[in-house]
Amino acid sequence: HALNTGWGLEQCSLVEPAHAKSYFGESLDFSLFPEPEVVFTNKEKVQKEVKAAVSENATLSCEVAQEKTEVKWYKDGKLISSSKKFKVESEGKSRRLVVGQVEKKDAGEYTCEAAGQKLTFRINVTGRRRLFESQTWEIR
Repeated sequence: HALNTGWGLEQCSLVEPAHAKSYFGESLDFSLFPEPEVVFTNKEKVQKEVKAAVSENATLSCEVAQEKTEVKWYKDGKLISSSKKFKVESEGKSRRLVVGQVEKKDAGEYTCEAAGQKLTFRINVTGRRRLFESQTWEIR
């Protein structure tokens, strides 16, 4: 095959990776550049923007490729641990973060991280709290 680089015409040929040689004759090791591991699946179906009213729970969820995959959750870059406020759940391939009774300060960016890969979410907290199904109150 011919390749025009703009500096002149150069020749190159396609060879099997196991037989690949660099310009200087050394073998090239393509195992140094492995395919990235699939960590998160169904990324296009993930709800990345979650809205919750004050005092409601907000749930962020994603799916991992392997059941044994452990994830870490972060809020605005700070690691989240399970607590009364934050519940970290793992069931099969599903991973969830439940933020209990959200307040305005819970709004922001949340990240789920596993094996160096990240999914980013955002929680938006609305100022209305539903006290009764038929009534809404403005919280200020």
